Amino acid sequence: MSIFSNIDTIHNCVYSFGNEALTIDNIVLIGGDTNSFIIDYAKLYELLIEPNEYLEIPITFVPKFKGLHKIFLEITHDANPNYLRSKDTIEIYGNCITENNDLIVKLETPIIRSCVTEEALLTIENIGEASIIIDSVLLIGQPNIFISNFKNNPQNILPIELQSKEKISLLINIYIERDNIGILSAEIFYNSENKIEVSDTIAPQTSTIISAIISAKPTNTLLPGDTLNLLFQSNITEKSENNFEYKINLYLNKRVLFCLEENCHFEINNNGKNNFNSTNIKQYEDRIEFSLPTDFFEIERPTIFKFELPFLVLHAHEKEITINYELISDRCYYPGITDLDISVTPICADSLRLLKFDGFPYSGINQNPITDEIELIINLLEDDIVSVVVYDLLGKEIYKIDDTIFEKGKHKIKINMQANDDLLLQTNNAVYFVHTKSKTINTTLKIIMQK
Repeated sequence: MSIFSNIDTIHNCVYSFGNEALTIDNIVLIGGDTNSFIIDYAKLYELLIEPNEYLEIPITFVPKFKGLHKIFLEITHDANPNYLRSKDTIEIYGNCITENNDLIVKLETPIIRSCVTEEALLTIENIGEASIIIDSVLLIGQPNIFISNFKNNPQNILPIELQSKEKISLLINIYIERDNIGILSAEIFYNSENKIEVSDTIAPQTSTIISAIISAKPTNTLLPGDTLNLLFQSNITEKSENNFEYKINLYLNKRVLFCLEENCHFEINNNGKNNFNSTNIKQYEDRIEFSLPTDFFEIERPTIFKFELPFLVLHAHEKEITINYELISDRCYYPGITDLDISVTPICADSLRLLKFDGFPYSGINQNPITDEIELIINLLEDDIVSVVVYDLLGKEIYKIDDTIFEKGKHKIKINMQANDDLLLQTNNAVYFVHTKSKTINTTLKIIMQK
């Protein structure tokens, strides 16, 4: 007898022929895939089968795996001369055809926050009628991008037999840092020869765990040479699971502002307790940068971090001051822009203010107006290549120093304006511009030559 798929059926396994009824003492199970067939053996005792009739045995086929199933039954009867008892064997076969879509596998990843261990869920569900043997489960991650592992080792429960409509769930720990993205896959091997694979993209959400406020004092109009204090406050609402670097970039127009400090002294308020520390400031052409020291990593949330930095206001034509800032950690990237309600009044020839500062690179005129000679002062913080050009109002080049190497320190360059024949012909006051350019200086100064 053969049974296909998962059904309840009646098996006509015994037929009585001749002139006399057939007596069956019992039918008992003697071997095979006993769990795949459900038969009520209690009803298979002391049966009398009339001639030309069948013995009908109700059978429920519940296959436990894909493929062929069979059981062996032993029947004791009197189908012999003189009603002698003898025993025969009945073989019953069932064939289970299980499709791949009978096994549903889902990999569910929540919103993954960076730098915090999150849990993904791998669900394996048998939606077919036949049971399925889950042999093993393999997790395939990208260790160079993120960390993934089962919360509980599935080998402790595998192999496992999933009955019809039964499922198992496996938790997966995932840890990934900011700006990383990868693929997490799982391979499920079942019924000895089958495999199904599922995957999902692991991309962390960059949590906004940091906010910042930048203000300034004074808040009125500034002149070159004034000091502007920038006040910075950042609220950290959630710390990373692991130690992380917290870095601050302040993008400044360095033609307008020059930081007067080499170290940033900051205050940390953690649950009402104040702590003070300092860190070195790195200065670049377009920004200043500093990172918090390692002992900052141990803070608990919530935490307020604040500092104040003094900046020297330089000669500029900009009317307002804008600060771009970035707060960067493994956990977070938080950019912002602050427009300070502050204006800078440029220096002009009529209201010249002589500035001499040795703590930053600059160029200046020693005396203005001039009569016959320009004395240009250049201060360099490092060896640099400098060029100087003098123009008149029409843009004509009057004097030029091509790219020349100057050593670190203060230099005086004297330019004799009377040596130019064209200038000697001028009888009235004239206006000229001195343009100085190097790696750290790019300024144009207005001078007046009096006759």
